[in-house]
Amino acid sequence: MEGWEKEDSSAALDTKVKNAAASESGSPRTRERREISLLRNLPDDVLLEIMKNLDYRSLVHCQKTCHQMRMVVAGSVSLQYTIELAACGMLDGPRDSKTLDVTERLRRLRLYDAAWRRLDFTERNFLPHLVGCMALSGPSLVFFRPQKSPSDGAAKTVFQQIPSRLRGVEERHIQLAGGNGPHALDYSQDLNVFLGPPTGLSNGVHQYQLRSLSTGHTHPLSTSSPFAPPAARFLVEIHTDFVLEAVLATLRWEYFVWNWKTGLVETSPAGWPRRVAFQSFHFLDNTHILAFESNSDNQLACLHVFTFRDGESGSDTATSSNVGGERPSYRFLLPDFAHTCRSLLPVIAPRCAHGASDTAYFLSDPDDRLLSITAKGVSTLGSAEGKVSIDIPLSTFLSYITEQPIEHSITVPWKEWGPFGSRVAQTPVGDLLGGATLSGMRSVTVRNRRESDGAVVVTVLDYHPRRVARALTLQRDGHGDSGVTVLRGDELEDICAQSEGLRTTLPCILTEIPLPEEIPNSLAETRSLEVRLYEDGILFLEYGRDSELVRMIRKAWAYSF
Repeated sequence: MEGWEKEDSSAALDTKVKNAAASESGSPRTRERREISLLRNLPDDVLLEIMKNLDYRSLVHCQKTCHQMRMVVAGSVSLQYTIELAACGMLDGPRDSKTLDVTERLRRLRLYDAAWRRLDFTERNFLPHLVGCMALSGPSLVFFRPQKSPSDGAAKTVFQQIPSRLRGVEERHIQLAGGNGPHALDYSQDLNVFLGPPTGLSNGVHQYQLRSLSTGHTHPLSTSSPFAPPAARFLVEIHTDFVLEAVLATLRWEYFVWNWKTGLVETSPAGWPRRVAFQSFHFLDNTHILAFESNSDNQLACLHVFTFRDGESGSDTATSSNVGGERPSYRFLLPDFAHTCRSLLPVIAPRCAHGASDTAYFLSDPDDRLLSITAKGVSTLGSAEGKVSIDIPLSTFLSYITEQPIEHSITVPWKEWGPFGSRVAQTPVGDLLGGATLSGMRSVTVRNRRESDGAVVVTVLDYHPRRVARALTLQRDGHGDSGVTVLRGDELEDICAQSEGLRTTLPCILTEIPLPEEIPNSLAETRSLEVRLYEDGILFLEYGRDSELVRMIRKAWAYSF
């Protein structure tokens, strides 16, 4: 014992203890191999039950680990469905005894994804005669149906759900309460918000009505709604519990946020610069609003992101500890050429929310949304008027503000966020025959291919990162679809010299098809055709003028999957 104590000083003893611990635990690689060895000794049915609790990323990694795990995933329809849902950018729909089993859902999901990638429509629906299309919400739209005879009364506002065979969406028609003013729909909450008739309190004062889509009666979860002041124009948008109201009064837009379940009214989003003019506002997520700032000529100048509530605490109030009640905000600058063009037109994809009443087999992720800005008359393109589009996934802004928290308002130069979070593309002069419309992460336009055969084509761009990754994989393996191209970004040589950092690298899938045979090319060339994208396909609207020269829809077709 004395020799032991003499030989082992405290330092030597510590060394032996550490060596023993290292020998017991092994290196990180050794421990990982031991864990993998333990998993490989498990029966396949036990491995399967463990893997059912993993997300798609973990399942993809498991496939690459060893042959046994790869075969377990390949032999399980449930695991393949989980991976396929993520690869297609979709969410699983409700399941009960009346819905399809996983095997049939997987088959339909693969067909649905391939149909979108190739624009291979499976069915066509001719819609009844409409006066005007007001709103799109997922597979549903709101439109006016005209008065056919004096006995019919006033023109009706109708909610129509467009069917989808592959997703299992059934056709529905519901006559909505309220007139032809602005309607905001949230299909997931069975909610229709619109401006009611004058209240009689004073001239021009209205009160918002909150009705159930399915019954037309007052929504059971609604409380008292605010009054709207006299105004020339109203715009309304819903996001979960909140309603964003835009009022154009005395030549200036004013915006308010209120909770439709509690009736609590926000006087304005916190962090609102009082000296800045805005074109419009949209919900970015549950705590942020994306605003379009106008310059002195009332043209889009830059993008703002504001906080309108406390995301951590869930508070619905606009109070703030900052001076003047303003919270920090982000001001995202656009490329230099944007300040020299004639006009900038922003379009944002509506949020396709889904609820418990939705019966579709699989659903789009409501958080996948795209912003597209069309710049007209870019002066640096030369004497001819040029058009440039800037496509930006909303996740670009959310990622930036998550990674870069701030205590004071900041201005973010284009080169810090734009080159890797957007795509800038130039449209040849005269080729674009209509503005872009959006749904989710896709945009659609109609253009004339003057550089080749002069045909009128429908062009769809898809920016969903996982769908782009799949298309790249198919292309690399030699299984790419004809007419489908993966774009990796453009460099606009005509304006790069005068716009720093204009090269963008955000990839997308480009698919082009000719106009359907029953739609004459002349409609697009005379600007009488409007093309709208919705969750399950493309809506083609032929416009004309009535006897009083009022613009109205003459025909409407819905091409869906």
